[in-house]
Amino acid sequence: MRPPPSCWSRSTPSGGLVPMGRPQKRGSAGSKTWTAFADATTQVEPMPGGGSGYLELLEFIPAELSVAPGDTVSWSANAVHTVTFLPEGEGPDSYDRFATPPSGDGTQYDPSMVANSGVFNVGPGSPATFSLTFPDEGTYAFYCLLHANLGQLGELKVSDLPPTDVPSAPAGSGAQLGILLAAAALGGATWLWHRRRAMPDA
Repeated sequence: MRPPPSCWSRSTPSGGLVPMGRPQKRGSAGSKTWTAFADATTQVEPMPGGGSGYLELLEFIPAELSVAPGDTVSWSANAVHTVTFLPEGEGPDSYDRFATPPSGDGTQYDPSMVANSGVFNVGPGSPATFSLTFPDEGTYAFYCLLHANLGQLGELKVSDLPPTDVPSAPAGSGAQLGILLAAAALGGATWLWHRRRAMPDA
């Protein structure tokens, strides 16, 4: 597991990472809404063993974001993740991954309270977005409760310094991803069908 976000630094992901959506910012200073992502994929590229494909990455995009006091951040996801802010001194291992109730969506962030998206995309009625407004300066860690032990951590800095831009998704990446997912599912089903036909009857 990586150390807590305040102990590590890295640049905003770019290049091979494709956010699953299009980031946006709107409004005047101190009232912008930033769209971030709770999941991402690599570019389509040759895969070991032949063929081409992509890898789903357990990363927030961006993992480090700077905003101004009063700004709102809205996270979205196309896969099963959470966006969770915990009270200072508490870690994600203290919370049940699936039973921690959603809380705080659309409100002002209070660092003494849990703010949790709930689990994105697990079925009808589950959230697909989560928004918080950050009124006070500070540095706040956030986690995916499902994947924090695999390194899906983030850090949000609220200060009067100029905010950071988030990376843009290439045009058409959402449609390409849908086609790739459908092709991968079809390929897997075909492989299983051929494998079962090749197995002798027991």
